Amino acid sequence: MKLQPTIYLIGGGLASMAAAAYLIQDGHVDGKNIHIFEGMKILGGSNDGAGSIKDGFVCRGGRMLNEETYENFWELFDRIPSLDHPRSKRN
Repeated sequence: MKLQPTIYLIGGGLASMAAAAYLIQDGHVDGKNIHIFEGMKILGGSNDGAGSIKDGFVCRGGRMLNEETYENFWELFDRIPSLDHPRSKRN
């Protein structure tokens, strides 16, 4: 039985989420062994957001997750199943 490492990432922004994705994909680390710590009450780092469907949403710093700027982000996270999309495009 191979011992799984326990990974701790500081900050709940895109860098930690990407690190977790690569640890799972390339490092074969179980997701349950990856822990992300965030000091704020909301995750997302500088891409945190607030709002509602009715009133719209705002990202701090005016950042937008557009396709051109975040091409690698979308490609990476397109591989990961979620509650809304249980089968990623790469499964």
